[in-house]
Amino acid sequence: MTVVVATGNAGKLAEIRSALAFPGWRFVS
Repeated sequence: MTVVVATGNAGKLAEIRSALAFPGWRFVS
């Protein structure tokens, strides 16, 4: 479940950072 959650969060974060144009590069790293 951890892997699924991590993958889901990564995808959502990427989508959110793109929509809000928020510097989420650190989160991805």
